[in-house]
Amino acid sequence: MRVTWRDHPRHLALFTALNPCNLRNLWMNLNVEGNTITFWLRAKPRSSRQRLTTDASGELRLEIHAAATEGQANEACVEFLARALRLPKSSISIVSGERSKRKLVRVVAPNPEQVMSQLQALAEPKK
Repeated sequence: MRVTWRDHPRHLALFTALNPCNLRNLWMNLNVEGNTITFWLRAKPRSSRQRLTTDASGELRLEIHAAATEGQANEACVEFLARALRLPKSSISIVSGERSKRKLVRVVAPNPEQVMSQLQALAEPKK
């Protein structure tokens, strides 16, 4: 079997990160029931900048400034999503994973389709 530069893990990671199909994988991870949206995200505390992206596997990744001590990162996740989605903080909660980097987030919104489009706009790579 011949291995080429395209088989290198860095090339594959770059290809999958820039692949628009990853945004389709994002929508498979969203669960919409009525006016409630639940989704998994991976939090990266102590990041140099705050942003929402998708990783190589298509999972949402939230980079935040706050440290992962005494619930500061969880509070920063809720504040970031509330500000980005223009919703009150009371409508966003962490259902599972308060002590983990991988969190299950619940968003209660009057218009879930609008929240989904805002999440897509936040997560897509900037050009």
